[in-house]
Amino acid sequence: MKNLLTLSVVSAALFFAVPAYSMEVSADATQTLQEYNGNARIVFKPGEKFEISADKTSKNNGATVFSGNVVVTYEGTTLETDSMTLRKQADGAVLLEAKKFLMKHAGVK
Repeated sequence: MKNLLTLSVVSAALFFAVPAYSMEVSADATQTLQEYNGNARIVFKPGEKFEISADKTSKNNGATVFSGNVVVTYEGTTLETDSMTLRKQADGAVLLEAKKFLMKHAGVK
């Protein structure tokens, strides 16, 4: 019985133990990062405004291919990738395709 009581007390102490962290974080702004891998696709509706910058641009079968430090910006969000294909759709929408996108949402200051 004494062993059971000791075991109960130790178990309760471990259960209620809270790890102590000495880390403090502060910043003027934060970012939320999301990574999309494997045939990542983003569609901009007709009329939606966005900007694309890249080291190199080329045409391939009616599509525009951006490569090298590709950055897409729109409404406080940034997409980054190494290579991306842009295809205009029949309805005026724009389809962006890449193997991988890193999406950054700017935080509020």
